[in-house]
Amino acid sequence: MLKYHVGMALTAISLLASPVIGQDASSKPAASSGTTAPATSGTAATTGTSGTSAVKEYPEILVQATRLETAPFQSGVSTSVVTKDQIQDQQLRTMQDALSQTPGIALASSGPGQNVGVFTRGLDTNMTQFMIDGRRMPTDLASGFALQNMTLDNVQQIEVLRGPVSSIQGGNTAGGLVNVVTESGKDLDKPEYSVGFEGGSYNTFNETASARGATGLLDYSAQFSNNNSTFQRANNDQMLSNFITHNGYQLTKDIYIDLFAYYNYSDNGLPGSVQSPSPTQDLLRENWMISPGITYQTTDWWKQTLFYSHSELRQVASGYPLPDYYGSNNRIQVDTEQVDYQNTFQVAEKWKVLAGASFTSNSYYRIPNYGSTAGTKDINDSQSVISPFLQTEWEALEGWTLNGSLRLDHDSDFGNPITWRIGSSYRLPKLDTLFHASYGTSYTPPSPQDIATAYYGNPNLMPEYGSGWDVGIEQPFLDKKLTVGVTYFYNDISDYILYNPATFSSENIGKVRTQGIELTLTAKPIEQLTLIGAYTYLDAQNCTDDVRLVRRPRNQVSFTAIGKPHKDVTISFGGLWVIDRQDYDPVTFAQVPVEDYFVARVSASWQVNKNFQLFARLENAFNEQYEEVAGYPALDQAMYGGFKISF
Repeated sequence: MLKYHVGMALTAISLLASPVIGQDASSKPAASSGTTAPATSGTAATTGTSGTSAVKEYPEILVQATRLETAPFQSGVSTSVVTKDQIQDQQLRTMQDALSQTPGIALASSGPGQNVGVFTRGLDTNMTQFMIDGRRMPTDLASGFALQNMTLDNVQQIEVLRGPVSSIQGGNTAGGLVNVVTESGKDLDKPEYSVGFEGGSYNTFNETASARGATGLLDYSAQFSNNNSTFQRANNDQMLSNFITHNGYQLTKDIYIDLFAYYNYSDNGLPGSVQSPSPTQDLLRENWMISPGITYQTTDWWKQTLFYSHSELRQVASGYPLPDYYGSNNRIQVDTEQVDYQNTFQVAEKWKVLAGASFTSNSYYRIPNYGSTAGTKDINDSQSVISPFLQTEWEALEGWTLNGSLRLDHDSDFGNPITWRIGSSYRLPKLDTLFHASYGTSYTPPSPQDIATAYYGNPNLMPEYGSGWDVGIEQPFLDKKLTVGVTYFYNDISDYILYNPATFSSENIGKVRTQGIELTLTAKPIEQLTLIGAYTYLDAQNCTDDVRLVRRPRNQVSFTAIGKPHKDVTISFGGLWVIDRQDYDPVTFAQVPVEDYFVARVSASWQVNKNFQLFARLENAFNEQYEEVAGYPALDQAMYGGFKISF
């Protein structure tokens, strides 16, 4: 079977690597057709409302997460882009706010400031990778990223790739990946600075400051934010600070060096479930990363990029009831090293080939603060992966793009999985109808928590292997004032890791299947109004036990209306309707249906003058009483307001 997959992949890539002789067209990706995010694999563009014509072409958007920087509809991957305009117009504050509007993604949080489950096309949280500017973010022992602590103050765009992309970015991407592109000061005519303040319900205070610009050959961008809230439940206080900076220097005409740094600090009370409240539990987290890089435009047709990153996650859990048999009161540290090198070759005017390799090393340990192993490392291990990879993108005919990728992950603990992917898109001339399809394979290694005996894990676990495909169509109408898209997707995961109560450990005994439909709609009936909608139907099944996967809604609808009654005033209204899901009963632990919910948000902003802005927003506008995770109530209605000074 392995030889079959390798043969198929090499055959596909060799086919994609055959340019049309004599084809005369620009190698620059064509601009998007003017649709607005959220989008299917064919589109992505701004959701801002700052145009002068209802039918104008939106600015071209390029996605970086596929490594071959390209327009979304040419990437061969189902892609949505949340833009800076959308973030500002709707006053989105956290990554949760942004992803909740994205088709194919369901979120489940145990309360404000708590861990968030991310289910991309119904697959597990550790199957969606998070990145900033192409760098992998540090994860915990469950291979999860604390996205609830990531603010959006310095974000240019958020790229959401759905479907298996292991052949592009490695393991833990069977569901997809999220790449945050930060704002840059490069090419700015003059520096930009801002400070802001927001306050509101639950003793919430949020302060921000940012700066970006360019001085000679140097460009810089930096942002700081601090947030404090008590929220409504006992022991649910939060202190959160973020700092992010990305700076660059044009060393020579062809060489550009950059330095990225990220720091996050959070201290959250853990209130527990309503049935078992926790008055003392607390989780303190500290994340940081530093990453220098270099880009060398070696020739007109050859570009080299190289970056190194070091990141650390430090975590202290305390206040759990004694005696602490499970070592819940503990200290955890995860250190990650990454080196990534790639070559991009413009082989022909419409044919790109990328070749490179990456190295990733994770080392981690846990020290319980109570019990027989107190003060010693009851978990202490490391893992490394060396990964050569190859990609190609070829516009075979005008509007018809073919993509292929192949990757070998030499894993120190889990063998040598090979993953591959092929994709194609075609935009009909004149009608602008977009067809797209893709097929890919994936692997997801067990998390450190899965294999650690201190967590009752199984050190003999093997990776989960998967495959997935999708096919879709997108069509603009009414001179591009209305765009409708539909995508069907299907995923299979074998060797799925399931807990076996008979052996009191996890085993590779499972199979999971997810399938569904993603619908998107964007409309601009008049210049002052933009409408955005998305619907996801999901069938997520544990085939081994013949039960549904929990916390994956069968139906999910999101919509947003953004209006500009005046050029300096923006009003938005949006909602999320989650229908037909199951969860574990917090008392009996039986899998049971849970209530549907609809949550709405309203925001308004007034640009008083070029330097001063006022804003306000209302979260959970109708005061819906609901739970994303059974036993953990979400926030009641909340109001916030503030100002921003820019100069």
